[in-house]
Amino acid sequence: EKKYRHNFLSYFKAILLASVGDFLSLRDDDENGAYDQFVGENVNLALISALLVTTFIPLYYEEANKLNIPDDGFTLSVHMGIWDRIVIPVDRHVLHDYFDVTYSIAISAMFLSTLACVYFILMANEAGNDTRVIMFRKNLGILARFPYFFFAIGAYSFSSAIFCHFLLTPRFQSALAIKVIICFSLVVVFVFVLLFPSTIALYAAFAEEERHPPLEYSSEQLQTEVEQYFAEVLSSGSNNLNLDDFLDYLRKTVTPKGYHVPLTQGTALDASCIFYDKLARKRGTSAEHL
Repeated sequence: EKKYRHNFLSYFKAILLASVGDFLSLRDDDENGAYDQFVGENVNLALISALLVTTFIPLYYEEANKLNIPDDGFTLSVHMGIWDRIVIPVDRHVLHDYFDVTYSIAISAMFLSTLACVYFILMANEAGNDTRVIMFRKNLGILARFPYFFFAIGAYSFSSAIFCHFLLTPRFQSALAIKVIICFSLVVVFVFVLLFPSTIALYAAFAEEERHPPLEYSSEQLQTEVEQYFAEVLSSGSNNLNLDDFLDYLRKTVTPKGYHVPLTQGTALDASCIFYDKLARKRGTSAEHL
């Protein structure tokens, strides 16, 4: 049995899975709602990417003229142990060009992500049903994840541009050090406390579902269960015999995380018929009148 724990191996695997967008393919073989799932996934990503494009462009033209770069650039020096007084010269034009390139990549990648999503939505609408969407997605293969790749590239480039901007704005080394520590801490918290654990949790949810498939009862088992349910409810002095309570009563298997395993659709239908038949006989009427 495969265990999903928050250890180095699972974090390393989460890095790979999140980087290549593998989690987007977990429901590729789901035949129910494949069209809605594929279209909804691309619509959401297109809206977010388009919103970020409209945010990045004004920021680019506004912030590019506010960079506080001395004409002769500046130097980064480190005073820590064996790294004492290492000086790295940073040229003014290099910093400006780095800021310009990273912002341009971010804007272009988000724009391409939006276009790719819109194109996939049009293709899915032309496919028209779940079966053809599944075949279309399988024929695309890894190309179906390209909108996510563009989005990830744009997000990374924008964060690089913001980090560069943070390095250039402070006038004192103490302020620079504080900014670097805060930015690095926030990135670590986001990646190792939110991003990767959520990726691990998603895969763990699918793995737990595979280990605990929906419950299936035979007719004889359902007859026994409905007799026990009626006996327990009536013995408690209550006369509140409810179908939903009976279906919950049948969901006796509980996962380690406290999730009650659902019933198969056929078992739920059979349980409903047997429950109403038993209730009708108790009240001296037919199931059709309940």
